[in-house]
Amino acid sequence: MERLNSLCGGKDLQQPLAEHVLGFIPAVITPHGPARNDDVMLRLQSSYDPNGDTRNLSQRQWFLCQQGHPDPHMSTHATVRPVLYSTLDGPDVLKFVSLLGYRYEFGYIQEGTWFVCQDRFKITVSQVFKLNRPSDLSTKTPCLSDGAWLIEVTVQGVTQDQVKRVPDDLAVVKTWLDG
Repeated sequence: MERLNSLCGGKDLQQPLAEHVLGFIPAVITPHGPARNDDVMLRLQSSYDPNGDTRNLSQRQWFLCQQGHPDPHMSTHATVRPVLYSTLDGPDVLKFVSLLGYRYEFGYIQEGTWFVCQDRFKITVSQVFKLNRPSDLSTKTPCLSDGAWLIEVTVQGVTQDQVKRVPDDLAVVKTWLDG
């Protein structure tokens, strides 16, 4: 954490992370074969206050997230995929997703901290917990028994022309973290 604080400009730029993610798959799954790659998983994501009331899902701001398939033409050490976010308004986001033809598949929460480095990279350091009941955060159990931390580096909002450079930029961040 000290290294990230130094790289990202100090402890003042460190932000708490508490995110609730619900994953959905199509209610009718395409049979095995090439067309199955066209199936899209959707995620609902919402930040929450871990010290507040985490049970009321309708009072939180939710985002619908669609992660595209990794680009197979990018033979690099980084996963390159398009990610689209849309803000959802309304009291029943779960019903909305089911009306789109999706069903609940998994839920988890991430708790930790995040940094923005060089106004380009978002670096999260978090622990991931699975949920036994999707709407009850008190049912969380660690995904990894040894209490491991996940470090994720993402680049957001790049143009198509910049995509080819991003894996090299991420490799530089990796060397910073390696020391």
